[in-house]
Amino acid sequence: MNKTTGRQPILRSIPIQKSLFTGIVILVSVLSLGIFAATYVNTQQIKKRMSRSIINHSIDEITASIDSFFKPVDTQLSTLRDWARENVLQIENGEFNNRLLTPILQNNPQISSVLVADNHGAEHTLLRMPDHWLNRQTRRELWGGRSRIVQLNHDGSTEIRWQALGYDPRQRPWFQGAMAAKDNTLFWTKPYVFFTTKEPGMTAAIRVPVQDRQLVLGLDVLLSDITRVSSGMRVSSHGKVFILTDDRRVIGLPRGIDATAAKNLLLKPPERLGIALIADATRAYDALPAGYQGPFQFESQGEKWWGGGKAYPLTEQRTLWIAAVLPEFDLLAGIDDLQKWFGAIISLVLVFSMLAAAALSHRYGKPIRQLLRQSKRIRLGEFDVAEDIHSPIREINELAQAQERMRKGLQSLFRLERDIQLARQIQLKTFPEQLPQLARFDIAAWSLPAEETAGDSYDIIGCRAQPSGHQTISEDEPENLVVMLADATGHGIGPALSVTQVRAMLRMGIRLGCDLENMLGLMNDQLLQDLHGGRFITLWMAIINGNNGTITNYSAGQAPLLHYESANGVWHEIKAQAPPLGVVDNWQLQHSHVIDMHAGDILAVFSDGVFDRNNTRGDRFGLQRVQHCMAQNTTRDADAMSAYLRQALNDFADACPAKDDQTGLIIKCLS
Repeated sequence: MNKTTGRQPILRSIPIQKSLFTGIVILVSVLSLGIFAATYVNTQQIKKRMSRSIINHSIDEITASIDSFFKPVDTQLSTLRDWARENVLQIENGEFNNRLLTPILQNNPQISSVLVADNHGAEHTLLRMPDHWLNRQTRRELWGGRSRIVQLNHDGSTEIRWQALGYDPRQRPWFQGAMAAKDNTLFWTKPYVFFTTKEPGMTAAIRVPVQDRQLVLGLDVLLSDITRVSSGMRVSSHGKVFILTDDRRVIGLPRGIDATAAKNLLLKPPERLGIALIADATRAYDALPAGYQGPFQFESQGEKWWGGGKAYPLTEQRTLWIAAVLPEFDLLAGIDDLQKWFGAIISLVLVFSMLAAAALSHRYGKPIRQLLRQSKRIRLGEFDVAEDIHSPIREINELAQAQERMRKGLQSLFRLERDIQLARQIQLKTFPEQLPQLARFDIAAWSLPAEETAGDSYDIIGCRAQPSGHQTISEDEPENLVVMLADATGHGIGPALSVTQVRAMLRMGIRLGCDLENMLGLMNDQLLQDLHGGRFITLWMAIINGNNGTITNYSAGQAPLLHYESANGVWHEIKAQAPPLGVVDNWQLQHSHVIDMHAGDILAVFSDGVFDRNNTRGDRFGLQRVQHCMAQNTTRDADAMSAYLRQALNDFADACPAKDDQTGLIIKCLS
C-alpha cells in the first residue's frame, strides 16, 4: 500500500506489441547464451540429466502399462467378492456361474481363468482355451477325486466328460495363500505351473466368508501374457524392458525374443537366461546402495547402458521389479557433433531474433487482443457472441479454435445442466407425492441420489383385489398396497432410466391385471434385451394385504430384508428368492415369502447405498449399524425411524460424498 495516500499504486503497462518485442529479444538472448555456456562447460552433466529424465519418464510409462494390466484383475476380484457376499455367486450352480463369469474373461484378456472354491473341497473353474471355454467342476465330498469337465464351444454346443484328476482345490497355492491371508485381504501367489494348462502363471485370490463356509475366489494370469506386455514396450530404438519377481526370477521378457524360446526362459534367474544384458543390469542394480532410487549406468558387452528399476507392489507380501535399460548412444546420438555447431548457430539466432521479434510481435498482437476480448465475454457468460479470429500463426489459430470449442462447450454444458435438472424433476415426479394409506400400516419411504439423477427408485401403489385374484390400481380407498424398491447397477442418468422403466412396467402390468410372479419374469426378459455391459437390476416387490395384515415378498437379488417380530423382540434377515433381473435367461422365482404382520412388527428394505455408505476413513456403515439404528426405534413411527437412520448415516459419513444412491422403505404394523 502507498503509505502517504493509502491507495494501491498504479502499475505502468505497455502495449502487447512492444512487450512481445522486448520479451522475445531478451528471452532468446538469455536462453541462447545460457545454452551455449551450459553446453560448453557441462556437456557431461547435461548427458546425465538427459539420461535421468528419459529413464524416469520411461519407468513411469512402463508402470502405467503394468497398472493397466494388473488393476483390472483387482477390480474384477472385488466384483466377484461382492457377488459372493450377496449370494449371487453360487458354486453349485454350474450353468449360472458360467453365464456370470464368461463376461469377465471376455472383457479382460489378461485373465486366463476364474476360480471359485470352498473349504469343503468344492470348486467351479472357467478357463479360456484357444477355441472354446473349459469348465471344471469339483465336489470332493460327493465325487471324490473325479471332476466334471464341461467344454463350452463357441457354436453354443457343450461336451461333458468325467475325469479322475485327483484334484483338490484346497491343496493349491492360491487357495492356501488366500486362507492364510489376514483380514481376508488380497493375496498374489508366487509364479507357479497351473494344474490344467501346465503353463506358468500367477493367481490373485481372496477369501470371502459366506454363511457356514469359506469361499476363495481366484483369477489366473499367464506369465506369457505378462511377457506380451513387457515385450511390447519401446523405451528407445534399442532399449528393452523386463520384469522380475521379488526373488529375482524373470516373468516378463524384453522384446526381440522368439516366442518358443521365451517359454523356456520364464521363471529363470537373470544369470541363467543366457542374455548378458539382463544379467549385467540386474547385477549392477543389486550393487547399488540401499535405498537408491534414480537411474544407474552400467556396461554390457563393451557398451555403456543406462538402466532404471522400480518396485511394483502387488500386495504388501508380493512385489515385482520393473526394469528398463537403453544404450547411451540412443540417448546421446550426435550430441558431441551438435556442440561444435552451437556457437555458430546461437550467434545467428541472436541476430535473427532481433529481426523476427519485430515481425512476431506485430503478428501476435492483433489476434491476442481479440482473444482477450472474447475471453472477457466468456467470463461474463456471453456465449452467443463469437469473434472471428484469424492469424498466420498456427498456434494462435489453434488457440482461437480451442477458445471457440470452449465457448460452445460451455454453452452446451449450461444446456446439459438444465437438461439434467429436468431429468431430476421428471424422476422426482415418479415418486409418490403422498403415500397411499392402509389403516393397519404406517409406511415411510425416501431416496437420496448420489448424483443429480439416481439409479434407485421406489413406488407404493394403492390397489384393490379383484375376484380373479389380480390387483387393480385404486389410490383413493385401497385395500392392498403394491410396494417396489429397485436398484440398478451404477448411478446417474443411465441407471435412472432403467429403474424408471421398471416402475413403468410394474404399473402397466398391474393395470393389465398381470400376476406379480409372471410380471417379474416378463420384466427380466425385457431387461435382458435392454441392459448390456454387465448391468442388472435388483428388485423387491411386495403386496401388503390391508385385510389380513400379511406382506407377500418377491425379491430378485435385493437382500437382506429386515423383519422385526415385536412379540419376542427378534430381528430376522430375509434373503432374495431369485437372481437380479437382466442377468440370466429362464428367470424363475423360487418361492414368495409371506409374513404375518402383528402389532409392532416392522419390515425394512434398503438399497445397497445404505449399507455401503462410507466415511473419510473408508469404513462402511454396514448391516449391523442399520439393525442397531432400527432396534433403538422400534416403538416410534415409521417416519421417526427413517429420520433417525438418515441422521445416523450423515453423522457416520462426516461430510464424505456418497458413492451410491440411498433408498429405503420402512413398514410398521399398527394393529
